Amino acid sequence: MDAASRSAAVEEAVDIGLRVVASIFGGYALTYALTAAASVLLHRGGLDRVDSALVSTNLAILIYPAVMIWAFAARRGWFVLAALIAATAGLGLVAWLLPR
Repeated sequence: MDAASRSAAVEEAVDIGLRVVASIFGGYALTYALTAAASVLLHRGGLDRVDSALVSTNLAILIYPAVMIWAFAARRGWFVLAALIAATAGLGLVAWLLPR
């Protein structure tokens, strides 16, 4: 195995590892932030607190596997990580800044 193919193999292994970490931990963080933001927004929209929590939790059950699939379907692993960080931060701010 020459240096170029070894470098390509290491780069591919790092990309796969990044996707695994991003899909598991980033997907969980994004799902948590989405659940919190959706719950707050639905409650502000007129739903009862319990109903908004149930609807947002059911939404999270659909989102987490979709994020995991997208993490491996995307073209670049670094883009997946950056998008998950940005989306999680945005949704976290929405959930945190809106009054309950």
